[in-house]
Amino acid sequence: MNYAMLFPGQGSQYLHMCHGLYVKSGEIRKIFKTSSEILGYDLWKMIDNGDLSTLTRTQNAQPAVLTASYALYTDFMIKYEKEPEIVVGHSLGEISALVCTGSIPFDTAVAFVRKRSELMEHAFREKLGFSGIVTDMEQEPLEKTLLEMNAEGYVAITGYNSPNQFMVAGNKEMEKKLDDKIESLGGQYIPYRMIPMKVSAPYHSKLMNIYREDFSKMIEGVEFSVPNFPVFSTVNGKILQTSSEISQLLIDQMSSPILWNQVIEEMVNKNYDAYIDIGPNKIIKNLIKEKIKTLHVFAADNSDEEEKIVSLFKK
Repeated sequence: MNYAMLFPGQGSQYLHMCHGLYVKSGEIRKIFKTSSEILGYDLWKMIDNGDLSTLTRTQNAQPAVLTASYALYTDFMIKYEKEPEIVVGHSLGEISALVCTGSIPFDTAVAFVRKRSELMEHAFREKLGFSGIVTDMEQEPLEKTLLEMNAEGYVAITGYNSPNQFMVAGNKEMEKKLDDKIESLGGQYIPYRMIPMKVSAPYHSKLMNIYREDFSKMIEGVEFSVPNFPVFSTVNGKILQTSSEISQLLIDQMSSPILWNQVIEEMVNKNYDAYIDIGPNKIIKNLIKEKIKTLHVFAADNSDEEEKIVSLFKK
């Protein structure tokens, strides 16, 4: 069986995630302990005994999602002992994917993500701009609408999540205008500030370019290795070929739209037997199923689907 593995980004976090794995596995507890030592606080205590508002803060959510994703991946490999044919990650999930392919050591990734998340938290506190989701509109009319609106102020698609769901961001003064315009066209705009697990800042837009130099310095000391299996990047829609291109892609990622839908379209054409959502929650599974309901997509963080996954790997 050949399968693809999909890693979610920020927003997939939730209280008590990985609780069952943590209780039963010393290997998983070791992963969370390593992360806590690097972060300087008890990450597991925050996840299992904390509050959602604290966990949702970017500087906490990103290391938590990375750690949970790596824990789920580790458990998955112990159970099934078969590596995926290809991996893809949504924003932060691309770093999780790089860890699981051996491109960057887990401890190095945690330290890097801590700095990355602090920079992104700064963008939120500085009220650099807004972000949200547009649904019930197709790509072409939305792109045309935003292009017209740029005559008044900056607003752009920052993530192509599915054929009818798009992340958007821009200058704060454009948010109300965007909301009104999308409603008049029959679509719906959902501000990230209205979603409990999301943080509203203009990530993956050109507004983040003011932090480009800071981010470049942050990534200078990180050494990357050639992935053990292919990583399909949602930054440029290409498969990573060398270790040297990874650092540039991660820098570009901060201010580039997430080409998730485009990458998934190409992956579907390769006829993988199954797709495994390997992070907390099942957000990625839901995005994929929104696109093509007939695909075999399973969430590793869902005990109800474990029997189905087991049967797949027995074929």
